Amino acid sequence: MTSTKQNNERDQEGCFTFTVEKKGETNATKQTLRLDRFEHSILQITQLMCQSYAHPHSHAWENALLMSKERFGTIGGGVVATAVLELLNALRKSRRTTFKFTNPFCPCCRASVSECEMRLLAIINGKRTAQNQRVQMEAVILCEGFPAQKFLDSVDALIGTFEGLVQIAEKLSPDPLPS
Repeated sequence: MTSTKQNNERDQEGCFTFTVEKKGETNATKQTLRLDRFEHSILQITQLMCQSYAHPHSHAWENALLMSKERFGTIGGGVVATAVLELLNALRKSRRTTFKFTNPFCPCCRASVSECEMRLLAIINGKRTAQNQRVQMEAVILCEGFPAQKFLDSVDALIGTFEGLVQIAEKLSPDPLPS
C-alpha cells in the first residue's frame, strides 16, 4: 500500500513536499533502531504529518494530533505536535527534493523506517546526546548540502519542548514521562 509516484513538484511556498517511500527502499525497522519512547513517538507523529502533506484527503494530521495528545498529555501533546510541524516546515525549506517517509497506515510498511527518517532520528538522537559532529554530518546529508541552521534550530526547539514537559511532569507527578 505504498505510493510509487514521485512528487518532485514544489508547493505554493516553493518548498518541496513529502513522498511515500516505495516498498523495498527502506533500510531498517523501528525495532532494529532501538528507539526510545520519545524518538518512537516523534517518528510516528512525523509520519502521520508527512502523510497529510502527501495525501491531504487522508486527514492524517488528525491522527498526529491525537497521538501526540495520547503520548504527551492534553497540553504537552499540542505543544509537541506544533514543534514537529515547525521542524517539518523548516526541513521542507532546507531541501530541494522530497522527504521520503514510510506510510503509517500500511500494515506491511509501517514497521520500516526510510533513509530520510533514519537521518532525522540520528539528528534528534545526536542532539540529545551531544554528538555534534554526527548531527552536522547528518544535517548536511538530510538538507542536501543546503543551509541547515533553521532546521537544526527547530530540532533544538522540539527537544527543548520535550525536556520542558519532563521537568513539569517531574514536579507534578511521582511517575514522570520516560526520557
